[in-house]
Amino acid sequence: MKSLSTLLFAFLAFSTYSWAQPTHYGCHHSQHNSLQRPLTDAEQAMLKASAERSDTIDILDYEISLEIIDYTNRWIKGDCAIKFTPKMNGISMLPLDLLNLQIDSITANGAILTYNYNNLYLAVNLPSAMNIGDTATVQVYYQGTPTADPSWGGFKFDGNYAYNQGIGLNSNPYNMGRSWFPCFDNFIERATVGLNIITKLPRRAFGIGTFLGETVVANDTILRRYRMNQPVTTYITNVSVSDYIQTDYNHSGTFGTVPVQLVARSPDMGNMNNTFTQLGDAIDVLESWWGPYAWERVGYVLTPQGAMEHPTNITYPRTTGTGGNTAGHKGLMTHELGHCWWGDVVTLKGPYDMWIKEGNAEYSGHLLTEYLDGRSAFIDEVKSNLSYILRTAHVIDQGFQPLSGIPFEHTYGRHTYYKGAAMLHNMRAYMGDSLFRGGQQSVLNTYAYSAINAAEYRDELTAATGINMNAFFNDWIYAPGYASYEVNTINTTANGSTFDISVEIEQKLRGAQNLHTNTPIEVTFIDANWNKATISAMVSGKTTTIQGNIPFQPVYWFVNKENLLNLGQLHHEMHIGSQLSTTTIPYVDAVLYMTSFSDSVHLAMDHYWTAPDSIVNNPFNARISANHYWRIGGNVADLAGTIRFEYNAFSSPQLDADLVSITEDSLIMAYRPTPDSDWMEYPYYTKINLFNSTDGNGFMRLDQIMPGEYAFANGDLPDFVSATHSEEASVQSIKLFPNPAADYFNIEAVLSNENLLTIELFDLQGRLMYEEKNILASGTFLHQIPTTTLATGVYMLRLSDNKGLLIDSETVGVVR
Repeated sequence: MKSLSTLLFAFLAFSTYSWAQPTHYGCHHSQHNSLQRPLTDAEQAMLKASAERSDTIDILDYEISLEIIDYTNRWIKGDCAIKFTPKMNGISMLPLDLLNLQIDSITANGAILTYNYNNLYLAVNLPSAMNIGDTATVQVYYQGTPTADPSWGGFKFDGNYAYNQGIGLNSNPYNMGRSWFPCFDNFIERATVGLNIITKLPRRAFGIGTFLGETVVANDTILRRYRMNQPVTTYITNVSVSDYIQTDYNHSGTFGTVPVQLVARSPDMGNMNNTFTQLGDAIDVLESWWGPYAWERVGYVLTPQGAMEHPTNITYPRTTGTGGNTAGHKGLMTHELGHCWWGDVVTLKGPYDMWIKEGNAEYSGHLLTEYLDGRSAFIDEVKSNLSYILRTAHVIDQGFQPLSGIPFEHTYGRHTYYKGAAMLHNMRAYMGDSLFRGGQQSVLNTYAYSAINAAEYRDELTAATGINMNAFFNDWIYAPGYASYEVNTINTTANGSTFDISVEIEQKLRGAQNLHTNTPIEVTFIDANWNKATISAMVSGKTTTIQGNIPFQPVYWFVNKENLLNLGQLHHEMHIGSQLSTTTIPYVDAVLYMTSFSDSVHLAMDHYWTAPDSIVNNPFNARISANHYWRIGGNVADLAGTIRFEYNAFSSPQLDADLVSITEDSLIMAYRPTPDSDWMEYPYYTKINLFNSTDGNGFMRLDQIMPGEYAFANGDLPDFVSATHSEEASVQSIKLFPNPAADYFNIEAVLSNENLLTIELFDLQGRLMYEEKNILASGTFLHQIPTTTLATGVYMLRLSDNKGLLIDSETVGVVR
């Protein structure tokens, strides 16, 4: 606990500096363009001292009485009565925040009090020392032009509007209650609030809490009164003034009636009503996840700039609030409503844990999509969010940042909002829906009307659900970066009519320092008829072997197919339709151009935002990408067309700067058919420079599509064809029949010379399904291959010579 003299010194020191603001999003998504510098040690101490005042004195109530009439001079005038009680004995001074307003006088019980004020910090000398159990009320009379944050927030006069938003994005501390009334302006301190606002008609004030009535003061001057009886922080205390009218109605919610109030100027009211048509759905879905709505009404008021989560009176940007029921509006509307749980009922102990309220609020918008549009649309939104943060968060926020303990200058950055939402989705996967819902509601109930930090959040989730959340918080919240997972090897053994399966999972990292532990990973297996089976396991460390039993012989398999986790990889599947087209394949940064097609083709791709495995056989010292690679799967043998992978060195996120920042001349496409094979140069691609070979931009076009992994590399690698193709024997003609086969097929070939042949049959995932060796062949060759043990699907036939070099390869279908 700090003494009041220490607090006074810290706050007086704060008045001597200022700085610019980073490029980031505010609440909600108001982007700014200046860069904020990191805090000094003294400034960090000031923030800590601001919170520690609440260990010394408890503010019980603010009664704010203001005239908001003089729009010409942007002037407010009035008083604030502050009721408080000490938490320690011998308190003789009340420290308050008040920003750049003129103090007329300060009284207590009619007596004039002395004070010290430096336009930021107000130290009120009390008539006598106070002890624990005492209460007192100090009344501060003041006037002046309130401060608007230069970028976003504070108290603003804007045209026909006067309103406050309790966060200033270019301010330290961020809290901006101090811009219009004296207070303890931190994230912790809570008090009840009364509002008594005098305006001139037709302008009326709308505030937080219960509307107590409107009184004519004189002629066209009116007084409107509100009372918020639930304790709130200063940053969510609000008043908005304009020539407002209102729409009121009741929504029948999950837990009873929820009053709704929409407030706008008359020209906007109709459009606002039409825009907020799905507010009731937002209320329903958030009550279903977070529990009963805690405030007396859901209220939105249109202002020129927004949005901010003032409970019962959310300030909302006029352009969005009148622009129709768009996806952007629904996300923003639900984000701000989500704050009525996360941020208003439970807030955070400091800006270093801003993700707690902003991540939960942003994920609330995703939950509305799931509720309205179904699981598929929801997963698309989750994947779009992941794609966005993988591309931009580390670039704009100047590195991979932890969510808890994020540097002050990136408090309102991409990590806080968007990675915060992504990690709430991961938390849901760690727990499952039922425990996630129960755990979140337990946090809200246990810490209602108080502040928490990440450790308290973690511990309450653990206690409420029985799931130890230490690994989740250590890996995803306290640490930066991402983990990704891929199948290294897979082995199947027939077990009656089912198959025992053993899978080795490899973990890779992007922007993270340590391998993750106890991550719930799903591997989904697919057969030739696209039946699915999934096994789940907790994986840790570099590699983990997981085992299970599935009802069929798998043909394909995918990690995290249902996107239960946001990882350092993105997955997309598509069924090739009945028309030729050029298609951007979502989420995986590839473009497909089809020249012919089959309705049975199913293409699956993964883009890994982590480094591929190193090259093992590397005689020419080639360098493979340090940042990303692709995996192509599915039954693509019947897909004729090209796939294009773009590379760039200079535009965000600069994934290929390590290879092409100087020249593209040595860039090649590396390929391996399976993760346990080595990288070689892919034989069927074309490199295309967009403008020239030094601008760092272009693309690789796969002229033939084969299943396997692909990565950009720089230098020389053994060629996939020359490394495997025989120069001693060749096929003059070859035919497979019947094709597709049922119980067998024949190989009929004409060879250039005599050789000992090896015949191998692989499935499309590269597994050896059949093999014969040392078959003497010359001239015309006819040989039969049994297929009774093979599942329906497409297979690759490989003919090689006695040195293991490829003579020819063909595809054959098997139909049961």
